[in-house]
Order: sequence, then structure tokens, then C-alpha cells
Amino acid sequence: MAIDSQSEFEKTAHWFAKKQAYQKRRPVEKMDSIVTKIVKDVTPKHDKFSSIKEIWQDILPAQLAGHCRIASLDRNILLVKVESSVWIYKLQMLKGQLLKQLNAKRAGAKIRSIKFEL
Repeated sequence: MAIDSQSEFEKTAHWFAKKQAYQKRRPVEKMDSIVTKIVKDVTPKHDKFSSIKEIWQDILPAQLAGHCRIASLDRNILLVKVESSVWIYKLQMLKGQLLKQLNAKRAGAKIRSIKFEL
């Protein structure tokens, strides 16, 4: 019984020594460089989305502007949240025109479709 516990102790000690050696070799990144990388990754996505919001506000008729908002852009499909089905109907009537104007004013990948949800 003592031999088994000794061999378990040796295995654990060996594992611990390997872990410490690995941690010494692995470079440690400073927090500011991690934050910088995250900001660089998120900023272009945010800028793209905010430019779509600005264009949307420019092309949207004034009577509809207060009743809907852009929720997301996923796989070039624009999701717009709308207050009621009445406003969805009115937006559906303008969908083709809005899509053309969005794509004409926006640089980059074209928006394939606009989806309206309550």
C-alpha cells in the first residue's frame, strides 16, 4: 500500500514540475495589449454598423423613423425591430426602395435583404 501511495506522489510531483516548466515557457501578455487587440477587433464592426444606422436614418421617411430601429446585421441581412404590425406593413411596402438606397449609399458588401420583426 505504501508503494502505491509513493508512486502516486511521484506522478503528482512529476505532473506539477511539468506544469511549472510549461508556464515559464509560455509568454504572458500584458492586459493593455489584450485590450488593444479586442478594441481593434470590435471597432471596424461597430463603425460598419453605425454607418448603416446613419444611412437608415437618412433614407427612412420621417413618419416611420420613430417606430423602428435597426437591431442587427447578420450575413448581410438587416434586422429591423418595429413597434407594430401596421408599421411593418408600411415598411414592407418600401422594402425594395429602402434596400436600393442603403446599398447605393453604403460602401462594401451589399445588404441582401431587410427583415422586419416586432
